[in-house]
Amino acid sequence: MIDATRRFADNVRARRKALELTQEAAALSVQMDMSYWSRIERAKVDPGVRTVARIVTALETTPAALMADVVIDPGDARADRRDLPQSRSSIAATPATRCNPLT
Repeated sequence: MIDATRRFADNVRARRKALELTQEAAALSVQMDMSYWSRIERAKVDPGVRTVARIVTALETTPAALMADVVIDPGDARADRRDLPQSRSSIAATPATRCNPLT
């Protein structure tokens, strides 16, 4: 299975090339550093939601199109969650309160 970040990067690169844009032109169109754009296309970074929104603007596409054929391994998803910051309330919360934060 191809890594999800690699597949996303390949889709970004393919779309950019289909539009006949350079990395520099694509990056500049959304005020992004060209070296960061390059790292995205080389799958060296895993961009966040705001960055993906900027990419789809530059490439005149949708997030769904860039996520085509991206498969997330459930094991990878669990590992990614460990990296997320936790609030104090979620650390001490019981499973029942995690399900319903309004109680």
